[in-house]
Amino acid sequence: MKLSAVYSNRVFSPHIRYVFDWLAENLGMDGAVYFSYDELRTADLRDSLLVVYGTLEPVVAMPHIHILESDFFSAQYLNPQSLPQTPLARWKDLPVLFGSLPPSGNWIEEREGKIISHADIIAGIFFLLTRYEEIVIKERDQRMRFPAERSLLKKEGLLERAIADEYADLFAEWTGRVRPDFRRKNHWGAHPFALYVTHDVDAVRKYSWKNLLTSDDKIRALSSLWGFMPDPYWTFEKLAETDEKFGIRADYFFLAGGSHPLDRPYSIQNRRIQKLIHYLKKRNFGIGIHFSLSAHLRLFAEGASSAERAESFSRELDCFNAAAGCPPVGSRQHYLGIRIPETWRQLDALGIPFDTTLGFSESPGFRCGTCRPFRCFDAETGRTLRLVEIPMIAMDASFIYYLRLSPAEALEHLCSLMARVERHGGVFCLLWHTHVFGGDYAGWGGVYRQFLETAACKNPFLGHPMRIWTENGKI
Repeated sequence: MKLSAVYSNRVFSPHIRYVFDWLAENLGMDGAVYFSYDELRTADLRDSLLVVYGTLEPVVAMPHIHILESDFFSAQYLNPQSLPQTPLARWKDLPVLFGSLPPSGNWIEEREGKIISHADIIAGIFFLLTRYEEIVIKERDQRMRFPAERSLLKKEGLLERAIADEYADLFAEWTGRVRPDFRRKNHWGAHPFALYVTHDVDAVRKYSWKNLLTSDDKIRALSSLWGFMPDPYWTFEKLAETDEKFGIRADYFFLAGGSHPLDRPYSIQNRRIQKLIHYLKKRNFGIGIHFSLSAHLRLFAEGASSAERAESFSRELDCFNAAAGCPPVGSRQHYLGIRIPETWRQLDALGIPFDTTLGFSESPGFRCGTCRPFRCFDAETGRTLRLVEIPMIAMDASFIYYLRLSPAEALEHLCSLMARVERHGGVFCLLWHTHVFGGDYAGWGGVYRQFLETAACKNPFLGHPMRIWTENGKI
């Protein structure tokens, strides 16, 4: 079944098509085709779901879905007045980001074989997937990151709900009413959702000769430095064994440069690091690049040219390729430093297959409103990129440093988020830092193991999420 979409707003045609393409892929349809109102009269709509997006009611007899277009895609686009008005309206507890409530008082109406939505879910999905508010709102924290507190989702208490996916679920429900023969596809086959585990290699040793005098346990530090006992941050063998026990082939993200003090815990050109990369590759783990915080900060440097901004990313990629002996499987930005959409442009230009940065440091949840991988869209240029984003749902540091939860509380939180992902048939992307698996983080290695045990009982898909999407021809 194809999705046949009719719309009249040609100025924002790429933006509108981007969302319909995402919906078609999300529901497992055979792609989307597009018509104008005039073309609808002669269009071949056999084996199609007809969806109309606009203010005019089409003259058509067949059952269809009509989504009333709001004024989001208009002259106010990318201006502050285009942001959703708060507090958000609700329809059966589902937040409405854009739209106008009709005199009838019903956001969703069903009559004569058609469904009419006064909630503009097309604009809502676009707003979430593109991280539109991060372009419009200029506030940043000390590391030039968009703060979770400024996010609409955080303000409205919605960060732990995948709102774009909830819109897709509602759209699937409408589709089933209009086309009773519709069957939604499960992208993961016999598995209800996918589990994607990632490890950032931010620190490979706790002790060094340089910091010996300030170490909390000088005897332990000396024993580690002299080789009598392992450094507590060198956890790779035990972590690999744990992952393999549960059938997980995690991706490890390595730093490959940067001049900021937070970028220099090790050199990827160091022989021991190169041996580590070889060891992980031999055990079939993925090796990705962790672009530096200084590369991120360079995107905000006043007076820097486009070439100068791109040079940091390009130099680090060259260094990574030389040290790892292979291109990166994907990327994550150090300290989750990302500037939308410019970071996406940099990664896309370098041919990075996917990024998995988009989650908030301060709070776990669904920063993009979805737990599904999606193609990135440049909301400034109106261009769909080749780059895929795999949203990060949760990481250890959020629970330890920001929320300050106990290990037991963090495990409960992780399982609650996993239930959300399972409900939407998405990808639970977990970031667990390699050094947090060590004994210096009492109880947290146990949280990781217990979470994997709980997840294993749910029979998730454990292959790489990019692989199955590529095989299906979707990405």
